Amino acid sequence: SPELVSALRELELARQGLAALKDADEAAQQSMQRLVEAGEARLRNWDIAGAQLHDGRVTYHAPANGIVLEKNAVEGLRFMPGETLYRIADLSTLWAIADVPERDIAGIRPGSSAQVSVDALPGRDFTGKVDFIYPTLNEMTRTAQVRIVLNNADGALKPAMYAHVRLASGK
Repeated sequence: SPELVSALRELELARQGLAALKDADEAAQQSMQRLVEAGEARLRNWDIAGAQLHDGRVTYHAPANGIVLEKNAVEGLRFMPGETLYRIADLSTLWAIADVPERDIAGIRPGSSAQVSVDALPGRDFTGKVDFIYPTLNEMTRTAQVRIVLNNADGALKPAMYAHVRLASGK
């Protein structure tokens, strides 16, 4: 985007100007500081505050760590504001959604412990906690959904895996 490159260049010049005025009077320094702040605000408004300009190329970092699930950015392709360039997911914590029969739901509370196993990793159990009990009941299956938060620091669990859940019941 020519506008982005221009905004980054203006910010770079304002920062250089501020550094050059380190021995100048306070009014001049404050004036240049306001230019730097205005340039930073402009980039924040575009939600790319961490962008940097290097040899005419713009580099900016994702707002979170994670795994790239979808990459729409291709060199030479133009994008409009608001379009998704990359879709990134942090998979270090996952949710397991369990269907609990309505007769058992009264014994489940947020914070209850859960043991989760997946067919893909036989013999390995994951410990989690009930985070949320959905307020509706599936009329066809007579079950309510329960969300369980699982630590996945090692990346063993994958989204959409089938799981078996054992919940601690207060009954």
